[in-house]
Parts: sequence; structure tokens; C-alpha cells
Amino acid sequence: MKILGVLLAFVGFALGIYEIINTLRGKENKRILCDVAIAYLGYGVCYSVSQKDLGYLGVAFLFGLIFYAIRVMCVLLRMAAKREKRSLKNDLIVLAVLLVGFIAGMMLPYDKEEEAKRTAESVASVMEKAALPLAGLDYTLDDVN
Repeated sequence: MKILGVLLAFVGFALGIYEIINTLRGKENKRILCDVAIAYLGYGVCYSVSQKDLGYLGVAFLFGLIFYAIRVMCVLLRMAAKREKRSLKNDLIVLAVLLVGFIAGMMLPYDKEEEAKRTAESVASVMEKAALPLAGLDYTLDDVN
């Protein structure tokens, strides 16, 4: 599940870059926007399940918020360059929904025991890595003097 989540995040990122490029070229595609949203939400669900932490749904909304904000900036730049007028009301509504989703997602409960276990494993891993270079050194004070 964890690998699938990371893969979906990468797919969402790649499709997001593709859509931003198309937006700058003036060839917007609503289907790609839906695919990006599905990829990010899939990432949030898969990673939340694998980590037993629903806060990753908020992270997925954050990715979507960042992507959509960049897209809106690209639209604004294109509008300024071509001196065209367009209503951004729908874009602002989507940004507001994503922001609310991010805030609500970050407030979701998580398994504190699982978080403590992950933290303990992380600390143990760091301690083990730090001890490896010192494992082969058996010096005494007599050897130093």
C-alpha cells in the first residue's frame, strides 16, 4: 500500500506538471485535472491506510492545493500576457475547497501507538547507523598515549 501511495503521488506530480505546461500553452484539459485529483486522493488514502494515520489525507489535499494554486497563477500569467479577461470565480471556489480539505484532513485522528512505534523504530535506526563506525574501534587510553 505504501509503494502504491508513493507511485500515485508521483503520477499526480507528473500529470500536474503536464497540465501546468498545457495551461501555459492555452490548451487546458479538464480530464487531466480530474486525473491529478484522483491520483493525489489515492495517494492520501493508500498512505493513510499503510501508516494508520488519517492525517495523510490532509497532505494529499495540500498537494492538490499547491498544484491548483500554481495552475491559477499560470492562468493569470497567460491572461496578463494575452490581455484577455476571464472569471476566476470557479478557480477560487476550488482553492477554498482544497484549503478546507487540507485543514480538515490534518485534524483527523491518528493512531498514537503506531506513531510512537514508528518514532521508536526511527530512533533505533539512527542509533544503529551512528554506532556502526564505532563498532570496529576498540581503543583504550593506553593505545592513545
